[in-house]
Amino acid sequence: MNLRTCFFLISILWILPNAPARELSMESAKQVLDKLYQTNGNLIFIKPGIRISDQEFAVAQYLSGENVIVLERKLLRLCYDFGQDSMNALAFVLGHELIHCSSIQSKTKHFRSNFLARSHEHSTPDEDERMADVQGLFSCWLANYNASAILPELLQAIYSSYGLNHKLKGYPSLAERMNTTQELVDQVKILTQVFENALYLMAAHEFQLARSSFLYLEKFYPSYEIYNNLGVCYLLDALQLHNPYGDYFYPIVIDPSYQIEKLANPRGEQNAQNAATRIEYLKRAQFYLNKALRLNYNYFTAELNLMCVQNLLGNSKEVITKYKETELAKRKLMGVISGLEFNQGRAILALAYLNAHQSENALILFDKIILHSADSFLVRQTRCNKALLTKHICFMESEKMSVEMVNSKRLVDGVKLHRQIYIGHQISLIDQFELAIKTMPESTVYIYSNNKQVQFAMQRMSNSNFYNKSVKLNSGNSLLRLKSNSLVNYKINNLIFMVNNANEKIKEVVYYNSYRT
Repeated sequence: MNLRTCFFLISILWILPNAPARELSMESAKQVLDKLYQTNGNLIFIKPGIRISDQEFAVAQYLSGENVIVLERKLLRLCYDFGQDSMNALAFVLGHELIHCSSIQSKTKHFRSNFLARSHEHSTPDEDERMADVQGLFSCWLANYNASAILPELLQAIYSSYGLNHKLKGYPSLAERMNTTQELVDQVKILTQVFENALYLMAAHEFQLARSSFLYLEKFYPSYEIYNNLGVCYLLDALQLHNPYGDYFYPIVIDPSYQIEKLANPRGEQNAQNAATRIEYLKRAQFYLNKALRLNYNYFTAELNLMCVQNLLGNSKEVITKYKETELAKRKLMGVISGLEFNQGRAILALAYLNAHQSENALILFDKIILHSADSFLVRQTRCNKALLTKHICFMESEKMSVEMVNSKRLVDGVKLHRQIYIGHQISLIDQFELAIKTMPESTVYIYSNNKQVQFAMQRMSNSNFYNKSVKLNSGNSLLRLKSNSLVNYKINNLIFMVNNANEKIKEVVYYNSYRT
């Protein structure tokens, strides 16, 4: 290459603009925001837009006057450098600003957040920013973004890139922010444990403890799914009492997309006290389910559960009027509800017909569900309801554990749950319930107490001989079902499995012991 050609090439490189730095795209940011907004499910506030800024001032901001989240380009570059965790990093920042949007949008049109700054000299005080961190990180977890794992590294990268390694007026130092971050990660870890445990508590029929857990979560993250689950807790408690409308199986749904069979326990006698308690529980269930629907009017899960409550309160005619089969079919055709939800609605409508003394209409719907539903659990419930109507008897047999699996149950970390004592206060739930957590090499033990008296003990295994073994789901043991997993409760063995719905392999093992008399 001669000197003239070399000079020519250098000249071209000199006059060309710098190649753009690698960064996450606007489309990626919108996808993360959409997922977080859908998981939040609060339709009272309008989803904000996104704008990219070349400024380097705040990392991210929510501007209420424009209802837009401003992401600085430097942030998108930082997130890109996290590789496979890039979306987790971006989700935390967007989740933080989305919480500002949901809490502020209805209050003022002149709000401006600042992700970096935490001072009364800025628009948001430190406590508001901390709560946005807690709620934002918890919402990331609900949306399946593992932001907690990379949060310390993300903050270090942001402080280094923005030149905030030293203490500046209006900004916390990196050391202060890192200490706060560790506290935040620890707090959100507890929230996720309380949330997951509450579902195991429901599988173990500990509805009062589950309610206390959901009410505790409400203080940090009031959401439609928590209100739905609170309503279901009261509904299931009511179902344990005498039902003047008959002992039928209701397809009650726990979020996210859980399904629980009505308890087969003996009901309390019909007396004034039981009747009053039952009505109180049903009305509380109605209150929380309506609260869920106020946040998200498209939330059909809560509508299904509210249909059950209305039936049990004797308002069957309202259910029949509002949820005709044609109305349910129209929603299914429009894609608003799934085929499973369509048949669940049919099942509850059939029970409304029974309560309204229109058994012929009920039988027609029962037969349609049995013939057309692809969900074996719902078909099993429906067959039982039909048998209860025609033969006045039905028994849903629960499968026992195999001898091999019973013999493989072993003591983990030397813990004997039936001998647990109060091990010290850690978290105050609601209604004077307390939760103590003890992390051990192969498991975590959770002790639920009331006035320092142990009520319930649970041990969740990190390793177990049961893992990857198969469990049949098409039996009366399957109490709680998720979209991809089921919770199977073997009551005789005080054992709950989380099982993958696709391959029926065990994913998590929980031992438990109840101290109720």
